Amino acid sequence: MVTGGRQLAVSSEMENGNFVSVWLLGERPTESGKRKMTRLTEQPNFGQLVISWSGQNQQVVFTEGVWPGTRSDLKSYSFADRKVQTLAQTPGWDVDGAFFARWQQFA
Repeated sequence: MVTGGRQLAVSSEMENGNFVSVWLLGERPTESGKRKMTRLTEQPNFGQLVISWSGQNQQVVFTEGVWPGTRSDLKSYSFADRKVQTLAQTPGWDVDGAFFARWQQFA
């Protein structure tokens, strides 16, 4: 779970059975008193865990896997174009990613 000011990006199994997806938890409660949850990613076969949020870049970084050939991959979700982009896809565990100003760094 990471924060973007008044909103949270979270990993949740809601609507995806055994695997977690990336969701946005809204800043204001609905009439029922609950915050609105908006699904950001669709990956039915692999779990996704949120790592970092950049308000300046309007992106959330998350790890996805376990893939057979690459174990886990590092990806980002862009709020600007609502697309997922692969940041790192190596044979190892790509699990650490962060933002430094406008730059993404990962190991």
